[in-house]
Amino acid sequence: MISKKFFTSSSLTYFVAFIPAYYLLYQFYFGLAWIDPIEEGLHGFGIWALRFLLLSLAVRPIVRLSHQPQWMRYRKIFGLASVFYLCCHIVIYVLYDQDLMWRTVVEELTTRFYLLIGLVAAIGLLSMASTSNQYSIARLGHNWQRLHQGVYFWASLVVLHFYLSVKADFLEPLIYAAILLWLLGLRGWWRMNPGS
Repeated sequence: MISKKFFTSSSLTYFVAFIPAYYLLYQFYFGLAWIDPIEEGLHGFGIWALRFLLLSLAVRPIVRLSHQPQWMRYRKIFGLASVFYLCCHIVIYVLYDQDLMWRTVVEELTTRFYLLIGLVAAIGLLSMASTSNQYSIARLGHNWQRLHQGVYFWASLVVLHFYLSVKADFLEPLIYAAILLWLLGLRGWWRMNPGS
């Protein structure tokens, strides 16, 4: 039996954050609606990685605009969800799209610029996720904050990776780019005007 505490804690947020993953995994392994399951799976997990990354970046502005500091606890949840979807995106690419042919993976990275950008962004985001714990905060000190301030740079690379990977419809990556620019603009404005 699910306790009331479940519905008032972060557990429900984690559960909701992984609902797209349940659907995507079902479609990937058992669904008949997808014409190209590997391509659809790659795209689906990649899109949700970007969405949750932008959601994690949006938490601080939401807190500031709403004056509700309790929303800050969701930033880490959204960030970890983003990394989970990113890992699934990478696994599908390496395991299913490239059949664990590492030589082919390296060749693709050297010939397709958007893949190289995606790899760099993934390394940056995974390094942030691996240091999102109290031990790392204490050990890295001021360097921890410097490392995690790079999230906007990694997010920019993710959006660029998406934009360059698209073959025809550029509207969707441009929408995400606009959202990221808006979040960056808010951050810059508040830095220049701390009292606003």
